Amino acid sequence: MEKDLKQKEWEEMARYFANEMDSEEFVKYSAKLNSIVKLKSIANQIKSDWDKMEKFKIVQEFDNNKAWEKLYGKLENDGLIGEMKQEPAITRTSLLLRIAAIFIISVLFASIIYYLLDNPAKTNWNVAETYDNNAIKEIQLPDGSIAILNAGSKLYYPDKFSGKERVIEFEGDAFFEIKKNPDMPFLIKVKQAEIKVLGTSFNVNTNLENSDIEVLVTSGKVKFAKIQDQSVSVILEPGYIGTLSKDKIISQINSDKNYLAWKTRYFNFTEGIKLGQAIQILNRAYNVRIICDDKQVCEKILNSTFDQDSLDKIIEVICSTYNLKIEKKNGEIHLFD
Repeated sequence: MEKDLKQKEWEEMARYFANEMDSEEFVKYSAKLNSIVKLKSIANQIKSDWDKMEKFKIVQEFDNNKAWEKLYGKLENDGLIGEMKQEPAITRTSLLLRIAAIFIISVLFASIIYYLLDNPAKTNWNVAETYDNNAIKEIQLPDGSIAILNAGSKLYYPDKFSGKERVIEFEGDAFFEIKKNPDMPFLIKVKQAEIKVLGTSFNVNTNLENSDIEVLVTSGKVKFAKIQDQSVSVILEPGYIGTLSKDKIISQINSDKNYLAWKTRYFNFTEGIKLGQAIQILNRAYNVRIICDDKQVCEKILNSTFDQDSLDKIIEVICSTYNLKIEKKNGEIHLFD
């Protein structure tokens, strides 16, 4: 599938992952990812593999410019960029973008090595994912535990748990109901963190900006820790949400009554919630991009509740209440006055 992408598309994706796009380009490309299934699937896989490779990074001080010079020189000596020299229109920046695109492809191959070396049995693991739709999927794990996946999620799990721990891997947004077994703790690996429990229910969200990870506990207790540094950890109790951001975990009482609305499909937009906040909640719940660029419209106060309503119905009520217009384009839903 990756071979189907043209060079320009690889370069565009490289700029996207390298944060080299301005805000307008970023919005347009994000919409493009959401509207083209093939492109979105490749981007999700790259993001997943990149996160998995994080644990193998060697932290050290280095000079970025020297590193690029060394790579440029090696490719030049190996004859890999000889043909590019014949094209005067190609700039140094363009060349580095091509190199970045090649690097993205290499991450995909590196991920294969990661799986084979880190866990040989993982090649036979089951994979459940909800990347290409906005439906919720419920998965029953080998021990009877339940994982309810929000859209944009992927879960890896074995046919049968063995050893001292029940281990799975996950990325995305999901609610877990874990069967209690003191003799075999349950361990979820997510990006650079892990969640360890005996028997409890909680939500895990890795679909956040800056690669942050959130864990909200609804029953029991959960140990939330950074994989590479177990001293960075916290024990979460019911009602508390833990956030891992870089090298810190912050624990606080959850004040968002709609945090699990993606699962319950009950939205409580009362007590002065702003339309802009409601839009963010709906985007997460239905894996869509509702956009409202008018700040005055976003500041409007919403006072409604929705229970098991479709997204179209909710948007219809909002637009009717505030006399807003709606336009659907490029996989986005635009609201305006």
